[in-house]
Amino acid sequence: MKYTPNERLQLKFRVGEGEEDWLFHLKQRAISLTVDNFEVLTFDREGRPYAAFVDGKNYRRGLDGRLLEKFSEKGEDGGEQRHRQFLEGEAKQRMLERIYRRVEELDVGRLRFDEEPSAEMLAELRKWVGWMRRWNGEALEEEERQFHEIYRTVSILPPDQYMALVVQTSEGCPWNRCTFCDLYRDRPYRVKTRQELRDHLEAIRDFLGEGIRLRRSVFVGDANMLTVPNRTLLEGFEQVGEVLGERGSFYGFTDVFGTRRHDADELVELQRAGLRRLYVGLETGSDGLLKLLNKPGSASDAVGAVRSIRRAGIGVGVIVLLGLGGHSRARVHEAETVKILNEMALGKEDMVYFSPLVAHAHGEYSRQVAQKGFWPMAAMAMREQRERMEAELRFAEGKPYTSIYDIRDFIY
Repeated sequence: MKYTPNERLQLKFRVGEGEEDWLFHLKQRAISLTVDNFEVLTFDREGRPYAAFVDGKNYRRGLDGRLLEKFSEKGEDGGEQRHRQFLEGEAKQRMLERIYRRVEELDVGRLRFDEEPSAEMLAELRKWVGWMRRWNGEALEEEERQFHEIYRTVSILPPDQYMALVVQTSEGCPWNRCTFCDLYRDRPYRVKTRQELRDHLEAIRDFLGEGIRLRRSVFVGDANMLTVPNRTLLEGFEQVGEVLGERGSFYGFTDVFGTRRHDADELVELQRAGLRRLYVGLETGSDGLLKLLNKPGSASDAVGAVRSIRRAGIGVGVIVLLGLGGHSRARVHEAETVKILNEMALGKEDMVYFSPLVAHAHGEYSRQVAQKGFWPMAAMAMREQRERMEAELRFAEGKPYTSIYDIRDFIY
């Protein structure tokens, strides 16, 4: 039994006449509720439900109201098959009600403790249970409405930034014509004015409340951070500190031309102001396949951009598509991508993400590859492609972090 006022509280108990062992754990960033070590519910410091592990399945609830279910099982080939789906309608309602019922069971007067807590600890427990009970179905619906008043769709983040606080200094994608991507089709590109950004930040602060503790960094959205002028970005960083408190680590996407809009001194300014990493969608080292994607710039442009970013002391996350061009173009994609990655001179502070291509059946990319007769890759073939490419990577300054990046796992 542990207790630090307003920061840490850990209590074990049983409820009423039940035999289930419960653990309530108030942490610095979140609250967890564990039942018999097989059911774990997680809430932010406002008490709103955030994640759950129930019946062997993982659930994540987004601020936008979506609920993602994920689980793995063995396939017929003996390999692991991952399943994911966004729950809707009755299935979503049942899971949210199950979480809320667990919170409702926490009648502090009916709890049986192995070791009797102090009056102060019980008062803290009552307070936090009260906060958690506020989030009934009606409150969650209202939160979803408020989210869409504050944010345009938060389309995607890199996996290491899933727990970032998104600040949309701009909206949309200035290019928005890649054949494989429809993440920003729902909005025109625009940069917020200084006043619009302040209003946006104040709305985020009021919306998240103490739940902001769950967010570990600031991701500067939307699709291309470096299309925004340097002075505007620096002013935005300052506003984040003024409105949200000191949160000093910033991250964002850029394209291969981003560094041409910011000279070396400007990139250093951003680094000194807290910019820690920029994520660049290389996709492939093959210029021919880049044309198929209608991706601006060449593979050599990506090398130049990455080196400019690294010279400024900013880390890089390079994103590579798996399955691009299918089996028909696999050798070209792999060989030329490995060549370009090796030319980037990445170091141990950088990242390489391998992202399975998720092509929409009626999208332009799918239409073109069908026309060309490309044989698409299944999940296992993509995993093998990643292994082949990783085996050929060479790094003089230490191996960067490498990982899978499945956009279907994202929820904000």
